[in-house]
Amino acid sequence: MLLYGVLYYLLFSSAVLVYGIGLNRIVTADYGSDFFLLFFRTLITVVCSVLFGKLFIWLLLEDAGMIMLFPFFCALVQIIISAFFQVIVDITAKISTAEFSVSFLATVLAISESFTVGEAVLFSICFVCTFYILLPVIRILQKRLMYAQPVPAFSTGALLFISVAVLLLGLGVINVSWLVPGVLK
Repeated sequence: MLLYGVLYYLLFSSAVLVYGIGLNRIVTADYGSDFFLLFFRTLITVVCSVLFGKLFIWLLLEDAGMIMLFPFFCALVQIIISAFFQVIVDITAKISTAEFSVSFLATVLAISESFTVGEAVLFSICFVCTFYILLPVIRILQKRLMYAQPVPAFSTGALLFISVAVLLLGLGVINVSWLVPGVLK
């Protein structure tokens, strides 16, 4: 069941394709040589934010009956942890790896979609990995659309979003209920 959850959030229901988390960053940003540093910084930031955020919710917000405020407290935790890791990266690598929107939304989504701390951490890892796995795929689609010289009525951006939608449909077809064994019994 855990493997299904990982595959579900990594492929079938990826946060980038279904929810659009970070899709604008993938399309517009150019990470270049800082790709792996940004990946590890985002991954560590999101995992730490999910750990502290989930524990904070369990210890304080659930008992006080203020669970609806968890995105606000997730934002506070995310800002503190993100600033801490940004200072470490600035001191060691002397480059800026600021990435707040993707890591914050991945944190909120992982906390809201999970029941346990372990699931939250696993889902957050899946969300961040999906973002950075799809980054080269979208870059390839962009370059291919640039070389294809589309009709002037279509912009490259519109064709890119149509291609992403086709990719989402292609990955979603795998998870169709009648293909899952045991459904038609």
